[in-house]
Amino acid sequence: NLLFCVFLNAQQKPDLIKYKTTIDKLKAWENYCKSISEAENYSLLLDAAEKGIQLAKNDEKFLGSFYFYKGYGYEYTNNQYQKATDYYEKSLQLAQKVKNTRLETSDLMRLNYMYYSIKDHEKGKQLIDYIKKVVDTIKDDDSKATLLGSLGEYYLDRSEFENFINYKLKAINLLMSDQNKDELKTNNIGVSYLQIADAYNDMKQYEKAIEYCKYAEPYLNRDDGIAFLYNSYIEIYTQLDNLKSAQKYYADLYKLANGKHMLDLNLSYGNRNMADYYLRKNRLRLADSYANKAIYFGKRSQDEEIQMEANVIKGK
Repeated sequence: NLLFCVFLNAQQKPDLIKYKTTIDKLKAWENYCKSISEAENYSLLLDAAEKGIQLAKNDEKFLGSFYFYKGYGYEYTNNQYQKATDYYEKSLQLAQKVKNTRLETSDLMRLNYMYYSIKDHEKGKQLIDYIKKVVDTIKDDDSKATLLGSLGEYYLDRSEFENFINYKLKAINLLMSDQNKDELKTNNIGVSYLQIADAYNDMKQYEKAIEYCKYAEPYLNRDDGIAFLYNSYIEIYTQLDNLKSAQKYYADLYKLANGKHMLDLNLSYGNRNMADYYLRKNRLRLADSYANKAIYFGKRSQDEEIQMEANVIKGK
């Protein structure tokens, strides 16, 4: 099984005794953390990042990177957003100090999500003001695209859809022009298109939403991105009263999420959309059954916003 081999290779733990210098050890361990995060093994990432922090305690360049991975591990292990925020903030300070633009950009992007998730609107606003100030000075297209995307998401959270779409399309164009797109970058293009689809969905422009889902499809190669796509389709097709298509994507979502704890959030969201559909049709028993599933997966995801929305639909 080729995939299994790739997965094993991705997480081959380096034997640090083989490396002569501390720098070589740190580089090997940083690559190990990167491969674990790409393989989406977040509980292992927490342990590996902690070991990296101990190894790098006198090296600010590497320490910032391991702080980032520790934050990333917390963010994706049961959505421990406050702990993630603390580590991303530490990482950001060091990235700015050693002038590591790539790491600084990654920290800013994650913190934009975190401040929204933990409802720290003051820090969120300061972060966006800072990004606006520096975005045009950044030479690296990747970093620039990431920051433009973060600006877009800030406006999306405030339902300023035109600003959002404008920034997102600029970010997508920069990512598209990169000749050496890796898997993660390609997936990010797909997710960006999906976010635009969701904005059109919120504006009740469903044909436009479908159009952007179609743009997204060829770029999505990670489970969370594909689950996002299925949920977008479920939402669009339930709004369009096309139950058959909604049920197809609902079944696809369950197939994809089988045994993958990190997709509980997506399952809760899919069930909530189905509950909403049956509620509008006044088929209360069916709506209730989907609402119960939304609550169940919401609790398992430990994401407070998803749980709140599941409870709202149950209350209705």
